[in-house]
Amino acid sequence: MSTIESVHQSLRERPRTWLITGVAGFIGSHLAEHLLALGQRVVGVDNFDTGKRDNLDALVRGAVGRGACEVEAHFEFRELDVRDPEALRQACARFDGVEHVLHHAAVASVPRTLAEPETAHSVNVDGMFNLLEAARACGAKSVVHATSSAVYGDCPGAPETGAQSEAIIGRPLSPYAGQKRIAEVLGQTWSTTHGMSVVGLRYFNIVGPRQDPNGAYAAVIPKWIDTLARGEQPVIFGDGLTTRDFCPVEDVVQANLLASTWHERADADARAMPGDPSEGVFNVGLGGRLTLLELFELLRDGMADRGVDCRAMQPRHEDFRAGDIRHSRADVSRARELLGYEPAMPLDTSLRATMEFLAG
Repeated sequence: MSTIESVHQSLRERPRTWLITGVAGFIGSHLAEHLLALGQRVVGVDNFDTGKRDNLDALVRGAVGRGACEVEAHFEFRELDVRDPEALRQACARFDGVEHVLHHAAVASVPRTLAEPETAHSVNVDGMFNLLEAARACGAKSVVHATSSAVYGDCPGAPETGAQSEAIIGRPLSPYAGQKRIAEVLGQTWSTTHGMSVVGLRYFNIVGPRQDPNGAYAAVIPKWIDTLARGEQPVIFGDGLTTRDFCPVEDVVQANLLASTWHERADADARAMPGDPSEGVFNVGLGGRLTLLELFELLRDGMADRGVDCRAMQPRHEDFRAGDIRHSRADVSRARELLGYEPAMPLDTSLRATMEFLAG
């Protein structure tokens, strides 16, 4: 039995109570759907800054479709902002107190943190502080928070592979990178001073259904799929040789469950994390690498196979964007060794599911 299968079995045998911030977002809604399908109790919060009410409906439908019973009795939604500490404390107190917290509320866009630095700092840093204090007040057993590969900044990665490992980071290239690094340090501090299990997951580029293709700060994959479906040229910022490690959202869900229950597993003490800057932090990716040009060709050909007249389409190149990292690739060996993380969803499967979701 794999580690994640063991975790699933444990959760089914003894359901827990979970708080998910950003539950109406891309990743948060997938987390809620998965947990409800496992019979868990979920308190979800969101302020709909970027989250969608349709995602709440989708996660409930998805959980029911996966065999979940009494979803409405197990799921409670609260519309609130993580910058409101009292509202967070009240949410954490539901169902006699949450046991596990998954923090995914954020201003999660490099360009937006440059355009709106005060708002971004308030949400990403003050929101993290409020979340940690609310979790501590209700006696939560674990907090897992979304951080980002953006914290690697100008770190080039290992000479042999270009992969970034948790222990070495470079200079931050954007307010977003700095804010996520501060959140990591806050988590490490609360873990040390209050004995809480706080784990930061450094997401690389996540892909899957429910990503929003609209808006100035949309992620590249849903934006390009939507653009191709409309018969327009996708924009590549730079020469197209920028590389990214794209990771299916299903593997992100796996990583969250493993990190949340890591402290409970019998061998956790034997896997004590070293006292280095990476303590309590894990990369979440596939460990692969695609150039933006390669990604464009995959999406273009996939959409053409679906009947869109775009086989001859070429991208339009514009200047590099401020704050963007040139190359990004996850070294996931630490997550494999300590958490039992094992990427399981093929990227092409995830891309097809995303195209199906966005383009029908």
